Amino acid sequence: MARGAVEIWYAAWGDARAAYLVDLIRRPVESLVRVAAFRRGEAARVLRQVFPRQTLVVDTDGEGATLGSWRLDRNGCAGRIEDLALDCRYRLHEPAVTMVPAWVGRLSAAVPALRSTPGTVTDAQGQPGGVPCVFSRYRVGDIARARWFLISAQAFEDADARCEISGGWFAGRWALTGYLRLGDQLAPLNSPMANLRRFRAQATGSADGPARRFDVSYQSRRVTLRLTAEAPSDAFVVLEREGATTIHTTLFGSCALELSVDGARRQLVARDRCLLEVKG
Repeated sequence: MARGAVEIWYAAWGDARAAYLVDLIRRPVESLVRVAAFRRGEAARVLRQVFPRQTLVVDTDGEGATLGSWRLDRNGCAGRIEDLALDCRYRLHEPAVTMVPAWVGRLSAAVPALRSTPGTVTDAQGQPGGVPCVFSRYRVGDIARARWFLISAQAFEDADARCEISGGWFAGRWALTGYLRLGDQLAPLNSPMANLRRFRAQATGSADGPARRFDVSYQSRRVTLRLTAEAPSDAFVVLEREGATTIHTTLFGSCALELSVDGARRQLVARDRCLLEVKG
């Protein structure tokens, strides 16, 4: 694989019955559409279509992209690949969160610079409005050597809550970042220097036994949380093999969140509808 910056725009949405992850990717030598489709009771599918690199057209603000029949931006995602046609409209819950700023990526080409926004689907074929979604963009200078994990819990039961935490391998340790959204209140957990002491990663998605498990914690003066997540190993699909590393992803993960904000404690659960990813 040729080294050089890789840029990715992606949207993920769905529920415990069906879920989709769409990536528009610009690599050093090509561009491609990649779609992972998950349906309960069926084997997950990963579909790819490759284009010349210059075919991917980026909006002037950098927030959306067009490639072949595909359009992906802050309003929705639509296109067709093989026998699968998707058209999903969503409403994002601003503001976007810069989870990993670009200057961190400049320190290490193997750390993805990540920007993410949760949202809610307003219209999609075969699914009712109101299912959760997330729209993100990231750039990584050396994807072949990069290692990361991602927990994106966007649909907790009986609670208007979202939590997304990612970790990148940097200088011999996991560096974590994320956000917590409760109703209209956003707590960005994304201070790079403070996070070195606030976050801990106890489990990062290794395939130990029949399940992949994640376990991370965060503590500041206002917010204390522990987010655990898991899914059966066979619920993950291989999105890509990059150099000596492999990206394993599922949209049918489950999460449990133990949370304290200003001393008020809550326990939240999201079953079979979380995006979990590990690259290593």
